[in-house]
Amino acid sequence: MSTPIGVGGLSTRHMGPMPRLFGLMKATATFLAVAILLQGFSAGRLLAGEEDGRKAHEALALVIVVALLVQIVAAIVVLRGGGPKGFLVTGLVLLALTVAQVALGQNGEIAAHVPLGVAVSCAVAILAYKAWTWRPAQR
Repeated sequence: MSTPIGVGGLSTRHMGPMPRLFGLMKATATFLAVAILLQGFSAGRLLAGEEDGRKAHEALALVIVVALLVQIVAAIVVLRGGGPKGFLVTGLVLLALTVAQVALGQNGEIAAHVPLGVAVSCAVAILAYKAWTWRPAQR
């Protein structure tokens, strides 16, 4: 029997029970997806020259970094409980990209900041999808 292959090393199934704190994994992935969507709206307001758009964009960046840290902790617990390492790897990569994203934004490097933001948004959407569709395989 072959194992389904997923994005970023996250297959849709593994053998065994659902790892501990997997609900936290789902919650953080969902929260990140909503925060990233709101970040896009705040970016539009920022680019339109609205000062409150800048404040919202900066505040959401901090919220996203903190949420990624929580997601990484959840991924470590899930991994220790027999879950896939793909959630941890994805969280670490997203954290690195988000820190780079913050630095680019603070330095006004819009030509790099915008496409990286789109890539991070896509990666978070995939993370949320995988968190909600991943299931342990039946033995």
